[in-house]
Amino acid sequence: MPYIKQETRDFIEKDIKSLADEINAITDTSGALDGTLNYTICRLITLLYPEESYYNYNRIMGLLTCIQQEIYRRRAGPYEDSKKESNGDLPGWK
Repeated sequence: MPYIKQETRDFIEKDIKSLADEINAITDTSGALDGTLNYTICRLITLLYPEESYYNYNRIMGLLTCIQQEIYRRRAGPYEDSKKESNGDLPGWK
């Protein structure tokens, strides 16, 4: 999913890092990181998929689903596994 060519990564990475730094700076005091990130992602989507159509909505929903699955697979799943190891498994589950 997020495995794009290195030259594409190199081209956009500095802007992504800069945007993340700016979002962190404005949300440190307000505690509104989640809302600000939600807004930012929604704005990017509306700018990149400006035409309202079932086709685009279907693409967007598929994209967001894949992002969610990738985050779980790469970050949340291993975290959950480590917690299971340190705290013990749920009784009755194998």
